[in-house]
Amino acid sequence: MKTLTRWNPLREMEELENRLSRYMGWTPFSRNTEPTMGRWMPEVDFIERKDEYVILADLPGMTKKDVSVMFEAGELVIKGKRQAEGESELGDYLIAERSQGNFLRSFRVPSAADESQIQAECKDGVLTVHVPKKEEAKPREIEIKES
Repeated sequence: MKTLTRWNPLREMEELENRLSRYMGWTPFSRNTEPTMGRWMPEVDFIERKDEYVILADLPGMTKKDVSVMFEAGELVIKGKRQAEGESELGDYLIAERSQGNFLRSFRVPSAADESQIQAECKDGVLTVHVPKKEEAKPREIEIKES
């Protein structure tokens, strides 16, 4: 069975935009409706709290063995691979919209982060990374003295 691929003259520009988005840490915006097999990037929230930074990454169908979290030179790197189900198990695809393949997200962590205390957990397809702030970086109240 032969597959026809619709020609899209703007595809090269879109691929460049996606590469730049990945490099800059932005979530790419895809204008086409064709499946992006092997080109996906999990959606991420980066939150600042009083005592820590929290990164939440949506990793549907993935477990902790599919993902790694590293901290190096001020950057937190999340990478992994989402495997495709084998066609022989499920049958022939009529529509394939769920992307799979390798991904890599990296974030410059503020200098207030205590990298020695970073913790990560994966539950229900959501990776949560806790990056505590150093004690000296946490806000503190200054006592006002009367003179």
